[in-house]
Amino acid sequence: MRLKLIEFERVSPMRLAATFVAWMTAVLLHAPAFALGAILHLQGEVGDREAYFADVSAISNRTPVSDILGPRLIYEIPVTAVYEHASKPEWVFMHLQFDCPAPVSMDLKKMKAVENLDKVQAGDTVKFRIGPGSYQVPRIDLRPRPLPASDWRSSSAPMLSRAAAIACNSIDFGQAVRKAVSRRDDFDHDAFGKEIHATLRLPADLQLVGLTLASEFLDFAWTVLWWETVLEGKRPNPSGKWTQKASQADKEAAVRKIRSEYDKIAPQVTAARKSLSEGIARMDAEFEFQDRAAGWRKGRQLNSFEVSMNQVWVGRPEQEVVSKMGSPGLNQAGDTRFLAYTRYFDNRGYAVHRGSGALVSEGIYAECHVEFVTLQDKQGVWRVADVRVRAGGSHNGMARDLCHGLTRIPD
Repeated sequence: MRLKLIEFERVSPMRLAATFVAWMTAVLLHAPAFALGAILHLQGEVGDREAYFADVSAISNRTPVSDILGPRLIYEIPVTAVYEHASKPEWVFMHLQFDCPAPVSMDLKKMKAVENLDKVQAGDTVKFRIGPGSYQVPRIDLRPRPLPASDWRSSSAPMLSRAAAIACNSIDFGQAVRKAVSRRDDFDHDAFGKEIHATLRLPADLQLVGLTLASEFLDFAWTVLWWETVLEGKRPNPSGKWTQKASQADKEAAVRKIRSEYDKIAPQVTAARKSLSEGIARMDAEFEFQDRAAGWRKGRQLNSFEVSMNQVWVGRPEQEVVSKMGSPGLNQAGDTRFLAYTRYFDNRGYAVHRGSGALVSEGIYAECHVEFVTLQDKQGVWRVADVRVRAGGSHNGMARDLCHGLTRIPD
């Protein structure tokens, strides 16, 4: 390994060594099932480049509960933008929210669930907004400033359409990751690229890295993408926190440190690969469970309550049901558990008909019965596979009201 010594304003020796090791680990692992960060888009010329990264493991559903049965859902994905030019912020962190077609919507006339075949794909014009919690970090002092939430806008910019394609189709994206992971815990980049290009029109060379934090993306941009600017001493540094004048002794010490760390990286990668295997096992268990849960519900017509409950409950741990709903009626048959909750209203009274002597009931009876079906995933965790909701009685309106009170959505 040869490193050429040149005169430049540079990163401090210890910081350069540390970032080198972090970069080597990320590149050698390059494992999306371990820490799902994606390089969404790179643009600009040298001196004014921009890099956009997404944490694809932190996609959230931000749809208001009142709209959960509607034809549109709101999904949020964290995106970090890193800038090279001195006049721009050091980085900007955004909670980008996208207006997405719901995978399943309710036909209110026929009262049945309808699968929505429309998909947001890269290159489409998408509707987006900047959500709460976003911020920017100016170069002058590296102190975060809140970035105000925005109104809904439309754009077909590459970064936005790619982020929307991933956020709106997180299940498809995750399945592509799963298919690309072999039994040897390797990752088939070509297969992954072909899959996301065919289903979502995402670039086949879209890169995944073992990073998810904004600070990690910042280091990656300057250490891996724009390293030559750092070596030439041209990284903007008005805060004075990134670079320092390196003496010849500092440079030689840094080179020795890098060589030493390079020799030591093998055991670090081995340890990281062990963690990677555990992450892959968790992801595989989750996908395998989703497949079994879908098979359990296959062919059953869902009512409106079941559509909303299954959208938010399937895959969640059984303990979360108990925490939210309280103690259930519990039954188990083989490898399946049934957690039952019932509400009812009954003010019936009985009288004897004078003529016939028969008992005649007067009043109202209504009930709602909710049943959570749980199965064990490959790691032995009991998770929700199906939610069944049944309403009945002599007053349908009151039965539905009871169901509204009983079908609780988790926080």
